Amino acid sequence: MLIIEKCKIEKVIEHCRKSYPEECCGVLVGSKDETVAVKMVFEGKNLNSETPKDRYELDPLDFIKAEQEAKKENLEVVGFYHSHPNHPALPSDFDRIRAWPCYSYLILSVLEDGQTVGRSWVLNENKDRFE
Repeated sequence: MLIIEKCKIEKVIEHCRKSYPEECCGVLVGSKDETVAVKMVFEGKNLNSETPKDRYELDPLDFIKAEQEAKKENLEVVGFYHSHPNHPALPSDFDRIRAWPCYSYLILSVLEDGQTVGRSWVLNENKDRFE
């Protein structure tokens, strides 16, 4: 289960809305036990310039920065987020192929009018489906 404070999810939603109609992405930092608690959110840059409306590629430097900040706070990278403009908050095959088990993947569907719906997913150990 992913636990994220209202102010953190609002930051993610705002990033999704301002990036619309292109996908955005970012890094979730926090702690993991039986639940995943998000303590920090880092916006990332989508390096995909060919098909940014339906694909994202997180800038590795943004991942490194988030990881460094996490260590300073005795936290860790616990997941990632990205938007699906005008599409459901369901992982695509592309999302599955690029994902790693053990991380939470928060996907937010964002519509033209700014409505958002989010859902968190975790890739299973066999890497064949999200749960």
